[in-house]
Amino acid sequence: MAISRQELEHILALSKLSANQQELVRFEEDLNRILTLFSNIQSVDTEDVKPMISPLTNHGIMRDDTSCSQQHEHEFQAIAPEYQAHYFIVPKVIE
Repeated sequence: MAISRQELEHILALSKLSANQQELVRFEEDLNRILTLFSNIQSVDTEDVKPMISPLTNHGIMRDDTSCSQQHEHEFQAIAPEYQAHYFIVPKVIE
Protein backbone atom coordinates (compact mmCIF):
# COMPACT_ATOMS: atom_id res chain seq x y z
CA MET A 1 0.00 0.00 0.00
CA ALA A 2 1.58 3.24 -1.12
CA ILE A 3 0.56 6.75 -0.27
CA SER A 4 -0.02 9.10 -3.19
CA ARG A 5 1.08 12.72 -3.41
CA GLN A 6 -2.59 13.78 -3.27
CA GLU A 7 -3.16 11.81 -0.06
CA LEU A 8 -0.03 13.28 1.49
CA GLU A 9 -1.09 16.83 0.59
CA HIS A 10 -4.54 16.10 2.02
CA ILE A 11 -3.00 14.83 5.28
CA LEU A 12 -0.84 17.95 5.51
CA ALA A 13 -3.87 20.17 4.91
CA LEU A 14 -5.89 18.36 7.59
CA SER A 15 -3.06 18.77 10.07
CA LYS A 16 -2.60 22.42 9.03
CA LEU A 17 1.02 21.83 8.03
CA SER A 18 2.83 23.02 4.96
CA ALA A 19 5.78 21.59 3.09
CA ASN A 20 7.86 22.57 0.10
CA GLN A 21 8.45 20.21 -2.84
CA GLN A 22 11.65 18.74 -1.37
CA GLU A 23 9.91 17.97 1.91
CA LEU A 24 6.93 16.46 0.08
CA VAL A 25 9.23 14.10 -1.82
CA ARG A 26 11.03 13.10 1.40
CA PHE A 27 7.76 12.65 3.34
CA GLU A 28 6.28 10.55 0.55
CA GLU A 29 9.36 8.31 0.42
CA ASP A 30 9.54 7.97 4.21
CA LEU A 31 5.83 7.20 4.60
CA ASN A 32 5.93 4.65 1.79
CA ARG A 33 8.95 2.99 3.41
CA ILE A 34 7.08 2.84 6.74
CA LEU A 35 3.95 1.42 5.10
CA THR A 36 6.08 -1.22 3.36
CA LEU A 37 7.57 -2.21 6.73
CA PHE A 38 4.08 -2.55 8.23
CA SER A 39 2.98 -4.65 5.29
CA ASN A 40 6.01 -6.92 5.81
CA ILE A 41 5.17 -7.24 9.49
CA GLN A 42 1.56 -8.15 8.67
CA SER A 43 2.72 -10.96 6.42
CA VAL A 44 4.51 -12.75 9.29
CA ASP A 45 2.69 -15.88 10.47
CA THR A 46 1.94 -15.38 14.17
CA GLU A 47 -0.63 -18.17 14.54
CA ASP A 48 1.42 -20.19 17.05
CA VAL A 49 2.89 -17.24 18.93
CA LYS A 50 1.52 -16.89 22.43
CA PRO A 51 0.79 -13.36 23.65
CA MET A 52 3.08 -12.09 26.36
CA ILE A 53 2.62 -9.59 29.11
CA SER A 54 6.13 -8.22 28.90
CA PRO A 55 9.14 -8.87 26.67
CA LEU A 56 11.32 -8.94 29.76
CA THR A 57 12.11 -12.25 31.40
CA ASN A 58 12.98 -10.65 34.72
CA HIS A 59 9.66 -9.93 36.41
CA GLY A 60 11.23 -7.94 39.19
CA ILE A 61 13.00 -9.25 42.19
CA MET A 62 10.94 -8.59 45.26
CA ARG A 63 12.02 -8.84 48.82
CA ASP A 64 9.90 -10.75 51.31
CA ASP A 65 7.12 -8.69 52.81
CA THR A 66 7.97 -8.98 56.46
CA SER A 67 7.11 -6.65 59.26
CA CYS A 68 9.75 -5.23 61.51
CA SER A 69 9.58 -3.20 64.65
CA GLN A 70 11.74 -0.19 63.95
CA GLN A 71 11.21 2.84 66.07
CA HIS A 72 12.48 5.73 63.97
CA GLU A 73 9.53 8.06 64.38
CA HIS A 74 11.49 10.61 66.41
CA GLU A 75 14.22 10.72 63.72
CA PHE A 76 11.65 11.36 61.01
CA GLN A 77 9.97 14.01 63.15
CA ALA A 78 13.25 15.88 63.35
CA ILE A 79 13.57 16.24 59.59
CA ALA A 80 9.87 16.76 58.78
CA PRO A 81 8.77 20.31 57.99
CA GLU A 82 5.64 19.80 60.09
CA TYR A 83 4.53 16.94 62.27
CA GLN A 84 1.45 16.63 64.44
CA ALA A 85 -0.01 13.74 66.47
CA HIS A 86 1.81 10.93 64.63
CA TYR A 87 1.09 12.48 61.19
CA PHE A 88 3.32 14.28 58.74
CA ILE A 89 1.68 17.50 57.57
CA VAL A 90 2.32 18.16 53.86
CA PRO A 91 1.17 20.91 51.50
CA LYS A 92 -2.15 20.34 49.75
CA VAL A 93 -1.54 19.23 46.16
CA ILE A 94 -5.11 18.73 44.93
CA GLU A 95 -7.54 21.61 44.89
